[in-house]
Amino acid sequence: FNAFGPKGKAIPDSGWSEWDASSNAAVERPGAGVASSVIVSGEAEEVNGGTSTTRPQNSINITVILGHFLSQGQLNANYIQHTDRDLLVNGRETYWSTSGHFIYWCPFTGFARWQVTSSTELTNARDKKICNWNAFGPAGKDILDSNLSRGWTEWDSSVGAAVSLHDAGVHILALESEIVSGAWADGLSDNFAEDEMRTECVTQAMKHLVRGQPNCSNCWAIASSALTEISLCIISERLCSISKSLCSIPKFQGSNAFISASYITSCAGSAFVEDNGCGGGNPVSALRWIADHGVPTGGENTSLATCVPYFLSSNSQVSQAPTCPSSCTNPNYPQTLQEDLIKVPTLSKSWTTTSHESALLFKAHWKLPFIIRFPVDAHFRDNYTGGIYSELKGPVLFYHVTLAVQATSDYVTSLNSWSSSWGEVLTYNDMGLTVPGCFKINKSLISDYAIPGIPDQDDSVRLHGVPWHLKNWTAGVVTLAGFADSRLNADYTDSTWFAADHSVYCVVNVTNKQTPMAGQREYKSIDM
Repeated sequence: FNAFGPKGKAIPDSGWSEWDASSNAAVERPGAGVASSVIVSGEAEEVNGGTSTTRPQNSINITVILGHFLSQGQLNANYIQHTDRDLLVNGRETYWSTSGHFIYWCPFTGFARWQVTSSTELTNARDKKICNWNAFGPAGKDILDSNLSRGWTEWDSSVGAAVSLHDAGVHILALESEIVSGAWADGLSDNFAEDEMRTECVTQAMKHLVRGQPNCSNCWAIASSALTEISLCIISERLCSISKSLCSIPKFQGSNAFISASYITSCAGSAFVEDNGCGGGNPVSALRWIADHGVPTGGENTSLATCVPYFLSSNSQVSQAPTCPSSCTNPNYPQTLQEDLIKVPTLSKSWTTTSHESALLFKAHWKLPFIIRFPVDAHFRDNYTGGIYSELKGPVLFYHVTLAVQATSDYVTSLNSWSSSWGEVLTYNDMGLTVPGCFKINKSLISDYAIPGIPDQDDSVRLHGVPWHLKNWTAGVVTLAGFADSRLNADYTDSTWFAADHSVYCVVNVTNKQTPMAGQREYKSIDM
C-alpha cells in the first residue's frame, strides 16, 4: 500500500493512514480520505429480456450472496453491486437480485445497518428516506466485511415478529466476474471419499432412491425421504462417538432403513401444491413437516419389513395418493405407526435458495446432497441418455424435483426417480458403486435449491429421542439348550435384521472386539 482506509469501511471519507518514508512507518491522518466522488454513467444494459439498468463503465462489480433465511426464503439469492447514480441510497451502492429485492444502507433507524427489501421500495428508501425491510443485518456491520455479516434478522409472518437467525446473512462475497467464471470456487472440493461416514450414508440413499413414480407427481416426496434417510444415517453414525453407551443402539442403515415416501405423499399437506400429494409439492416444506410431525419407515411396495411401504409399483396407474394412514399399512409390522414415527428436528432449519453458489458451498463443506427443482421438456424426458442437460429444446412440460449428489461450479449430478432404466449409469470407483437413473444438469436450468437443516453444536449431542424406527425397540431373547453341539446352546437376541420377512435372532458375543454391527457386539450366523 501507499495508503489505506479504516478497517471494515467501504471507501471511507476520513481517517486514512499513509506510508511516511521519513519515519519509515504508517502514519494515521485523521483528515485524509475521500474529498469528492463522481459517479460515471455507462451505457444502458439489457437485463432479463428488456428491463434496462445502467452500470458505470469499467466498473468492478461485487456479488453478495445471502443465505439461510427461513421465512423469507426469497431473499436467499445472489445480489450484484450497482453504483449507478439513480440506484444510490443514502450515499452508498446497492445490491440487486433477479428475484425483485435489493440490499441498501439505512442510517436512519438509530442502528445504522444494511437492509434488504422489495425492489418496489427503492423510491421510499432513496427519496423519502423510509427504511422498510424484509430483513436486516447487525448494526454497524458493513456488507463488504471480509468476516461476512451473519446473524441477520427477518420478518416472520407466521409469528408476526422479527426473528433473529444465527446463520442468516452474507454467505459469499466475490467479484461478479469470479462468479461467472467459477473462479471463486477454486479450492472447494466435492469428493465423496473425503468423509467415510457420510459416504456410507449417501451410498445407502443412492441405492434406495430409484423408486419410480409412474403416474404420481410425488418427486418432491421421494427426494425429501431420501434426504431424510441420509440425515438419520449420519445422526446414528455419530451417536457412538458421543457416548460409548450409545454404541449398542442399531444404526439407521441396511436394506430396511427406508423412510416412507408414501406417507409423506399422503400426509404432508402443508407441502402440497394441489389438494393431493400426487399433484406436486414443495421439498423444503416437506422437510420441515417431517421435522414437526415425524414419518415412519417405508420400503418398496412389496416390503413387509417397514410400516408404510410405497403405494406405487413399476406399472402402477395410480394418480392419486391414498388417504393419510393412521396405522401401519403393513399389518405384519411389529409396532404401531405412532411408535415408528421418526423425527429429525434439525430439518426445521431447511431453506431454499436460487443461488447455485450457496448450494455448492454447502455441498463442499458438509459432503451432503441437496434437492433441486428444474423445468423438463419432452426431449429430456424421453431421450436423455447422458451428458449435461443445459438447454430447453421445446416447451416446458412440468417442473421436476430430484436429489443432487455432486456439484461443480457449472452443473450438478442428480438421481432421478423415473426408474433404473432411465438416464445415465454412473460409476463411483471410490465407493465401488454403480448407480442407474442419473443425469447432469447445468446450473442455468435449475430454478431453485432446497438445502437441508444441519445440526449445530448443541444438536449434535442431543438425541431428541432415538431418531429411528427402533427407538422403542426392546430386544427379545430366546435361550436354546440341550443341543449336543454346545455352540448352539446360547442366548439369541432379536436383531434389526429380517429374513423371509421375519426377525432374525443372533448369538451375541460381548467380548469380541471386532465391531461390524454396533459397539462391542458381534452378530454371528451359525448353520443349523
